[in-house]
Amino acid sequence: MFRKMFCWLGLLALCGACASSAKSENGTNFETPHEAMEQIRAVIGGNLGKITPCYEKAIDERPGAAGKMVVQWNLSRDGIPTSVAVKASHESLKGAEECVLNEVRKFRFAIRDSDETLDIIYPFFFSENGMFLKAKNPGGE
Repeated sequence: MFRKMFCWLGLLALCGACASSAKSENGTNFETPHEAMEQIRAVIGGNLGKITPCYEKAIDERPGAAGKMVVQWNLSRDGIPTSVAVKASHESLKGAEECVLNEVRKFRFAIRDSDETLDIIYPFFFSENGMFLKAKNPGGE
């Protein structure tokens, strides 16, 4: 049976040094919090296909699994996620948690000029209804 994942990319929360500049792989600086958030959303969005098998595992273990999983991590200066953990998760998604954490650990973000670590909190919403990506603006726009 072919399954699709519905994953709604939610509000990205950045704490601490979010205003520090970052450099993408092509050397572009991200000097505003908005630019940093957009770059982080783009990396997460580009890696959602790697999270799909995690969700399929949860459905295999618990048919009808759906809901929200909030993942938190620190983003080091070199763009590597550290201290990756599930902050909150719907009970039906417990079977997908470790897999999602392993995939987030593999994400690679822009290298930043600041030595400060960014704290990121990101909610993923899962449903069997297909795949739909949406990222909310912090300003509610």
